[in-house]
Amino acid sequence: MERNANLKQIMEWLIYGYIMVIMLSENTGTTSVKFIRIAFIAFFTLYFITKHVHWKSWYLLLSVIFLLYNYIMCNFAFSANFAKTFTSTLLYVTAVDVCIYFFLCEYDITEGIIKAIIAGAIILSLRIYLTNGPTVFLAARKADNTSANLLGYYCAVAALLSFYLLRKYPQKRKIYITLTGMLIVFMFLSASRKSFLFLGIPLVFYYVVNAKDSAVLIRNIIIIAFVFLCAYLLVMNVPLFYRLVGRRIDTMIAGFNGETTDASTQTRLNLIEWGIDWFKKRPIFGYGLSNFRALMKRYHPGMTAFYSHNNYVELLVNCGIVGTVIYYLLYAVILVKSFIILRRNKDLLITFMTGLMIAGIVCEYGLVTYNMPIYQLLLMVTYVLVFDRNVKGVSA
Repeated sequence: MERNANLKQIMEWLIYGYIMVIMLSENTGTTSVKFIRIAFIAFFTLYFITKHVHWKSWYLLLSVIFLLYNYIMCNFAFSANFAKTFTSTLLYVTAVDVCIYFFLCEYDITEGIIKAIIAGAIILSLRIYLTNGPTVFLAARKADNTSANLLGYYCAVAALLSFYLLRKYPQKRKIYITLTGMLIVFMFLSASRKSFLFLGIPLVFYYVVNAKDSAVLIRNIIIIAFVFLCAYLLVMNVPLFYRLVGRRIDTMIAGFNGETTDASTQTRLNLIEWGIDWFKKRPIFGYGLSNFRALMKRYHPGMTAFYSHNNYVELLVNCGIVGTVIYYLLYAVILVKSFIILRRNKDLLITFMTGLMIAGIVCEYGLVTYNMPIYQLLLMVTYVLVFDRNVKGVSA
C-alpha cells in the first residue's frame, strides 16, 4: 500500500515536472524533454501494469486512430522522412497525454496541473523579460528561442486559470489577483494578438454562460462591449500600447483587405494561399504529416516560414479531409458534451475550459496547435472534466 502511495506521489510530481520542462524548454527535442518523457513513460508503465485502467473513451479512440492514420500515410507521403520523423514526435506527445489521462481518471490532480501551468508561464516570462528587457518583442518575435506567440499563449492561459482560482478561492484573492495581473502584463508585453483572444473569449463565454436571466445577460454584454471598446481605444491611441499591439492589429486588417501590410502578415497570407492550392491536388488523404514543410522546401526554398501557421490548412495539406475530420471529431465530442453539462450545471472550470476551446478554434486560423504539448494536454484535461469526472471520483 505504501509502495503504491509513494509511486503515485512520484508520478504526480513527474506530471508537474513534465509541464514545467515543456514550457521552459526551447523545443521538444531538448535533452531535458527527452529525459523526462522516458522517465515519465517508464514510471507510468510500472504503475499501471497491475492496475485496471479506463479504456472505453472517445479520447483514447480518436487519439489512437489519428496516430495510426498518420503512420499508415507515411507510406504514401510526399516526403516519407518528414512524415516518419514528425509522426514519431506526435507519438511521444500522445503517449504522455494518454498516461496522464489514465492518472487523471484515477486521481483528481487538475488543480495541481493548473498551478504548474501558472508557475511555468511566470518563470518563463521572468526569464525572458529580465534577460532581454520588457520591450524585447518590439524589435523581434523571438527571444531565448521562445516565440512571442507561444509566450503570449502561455500567459493568456495561465492568467485565465489564475482567474479561475481567484473565483474558486476568494479568501486567497490577494495572491490570485497579483498573479493574474502579472500574467496579463507579461501577455501584453508579448505583443501577441492571439493571446488577447485566448484570454478574452473564455472570459466573455464565462460571463454570458453565468448570466442568471436575460436582463443580466444584456448587462454583461454591454459591460463586455464597453471594456473591449476601452481596451481598443487604449491600444490604438497610447503610443507604447500601439507600438506593442495596435500596429499589428492595423497590419492584420490591412492584409485581410488586400492592402499593403507587414512582411509577417503577408507571409502568413501567402502560406494559406499556397496551402489551399496544394490541398486541392490531394484533398482526401493529403501529403503526410509535416509535409507542408517538405512542399515549402521543394517549391519555395529559402523561406523562413516552413509551416503554415494555420492549423486548418496544416491539417488539410498534411492529413487531407479524412485526417482533419478524425482530429476535429474530438473537439466536436467535447463541445457537445460541455454544452449539455453547462445547460444544467454552471460548472466553473468546465465553463473556462470550454471557453478556452472556443478560443482555440478561432485562433487556429493563425496558429498550429495539433502538435503543441500544452495545448493538447489542456484538450485532454477538458475531456476528462466533461466525460470521466465520475469514473473514480474525478471532479472539477
